[in-house]
Amino acid sequence: MVNCVGQISQYSADCYGDKTALIVGDKRFSFRKIDMMACQIANGLRAAGVEPGDRVTLYSENRWEWAVGYHGIAKTGAVINPLNVMLTPEEVKYVVEDSGAKVVMAPQDKGEPLLDLKGDSNLNEVVLFGEDVPSGASSFDDWLQSGASSFATVETQRNQLAAICYTSGTTGHPKGAMHSHRNILASAEGTALMMVRTQHDILVNSLPLPHVYGSCVFNSSFLYGMTLVIVPRFEEEAILSAIQEHQATLLDGVPTVYYYLLAHPKFDDYDLSSLTRSGVGGQTLPAAKSHEWEERVGTPVLELWGMTELAGAATANPYYGENKPGSIGLAFPGCEGKIVSADDSTQDLPVGEEGEFMFRGPLVMPG
Repeated sequence: MVNCVGQISQYSADCYGDKTALIVGDKRFSFRKIDMMACQIANGLRAAGVEPGDRVTLYSENRWEWAVGYHGIAKTGAVINPLNVMLTPEEVKYVVEDSGAKVVMAPQDKGEPLLDLKGDSNLNEVVLFGEDVPSGASSFDDWLQSGASSFATVETQRNQLAAICYTSGTTGHPKGAMHSHRNILASAEGTALMMVRTQHDILVNSLPLPHVYGSCVFNSSFLYGMTLVIVPRFEEEAILSAIQEHQATLLDGVPTVYYYLLAHPKFDDYDLSSLTRSGVGGQTLPAAKSHEWEERVGTPVLELWGMTELAGAATANPYYGENKPGSIGLAFPGCEGKIVSADDSTQDLPVGEEGEFMFRGPLVMPG
């Protein structure tokens, strides 16, 4: 049983071994290889002074180093702070300082501007992907080459802090949502359960991994032995090609993914017959688009709903059961949602009346 996020990569390596866990471009990594590299990064973090409870910022677009870094940070018992690359440099500096990050991991173009924060905050290490890193930074690649390939994962309680995920900051400074290990695992487990995601699936994903939807897709893939095909950024033919080339059974995306794919002039030129179901979240996909996708591809679109404060998805239309396009589906097992009066939260409203949505269960962040 996996009790904390830091145990995920070891668990998946034990269960699925040399099966392909991750495909990014022309690179393929087995579950065993991902765990080995995560141990090397964890050893690098430990040598850099990272202790359980310290904050480590992971600031990167979708790439294999993100996956390795995520599992490596989690192994040390440190708190993962995944940042969306769409944040402005000023917002990133604010988050690094506000979270109290001790280490930042990033590609060179993203991480190098943060070097001047060293010494003026809790930050004492900037780890950069790639070769020939500048003076004052540590090399992620060097850690992989020199770090030991085993690491004793720090045992962490399920109610302890695992991640701080910051919002977009559209109404002011970004706000940090505090996710426990329980929150993150419950979201990943519920996502897999509702859509019946298993080790037989090949999943294509262009969702930003730092986003909570991307995170629960990522973690459920490792927990249940799926092969995760990461597309660095959304581009219609890149997604369609990945589905066809890898015979993907699952696709996850926000509504605009489905708008653009369906409207692409070469859509019908690709063989998408391997898909058995598709997931959509972030905003509501109009029912007409859901029906069009099912008619043209032959697979249902299962809509889900979640929030940053809920560590990802919290409700979904089930694969086995009634799918209602245009709705958020059912609450994950162990959770409850209801509509109450906006003026009196103790008053439940009957079906058809508008009010506020209240939610409770193991996905709700502590406090």
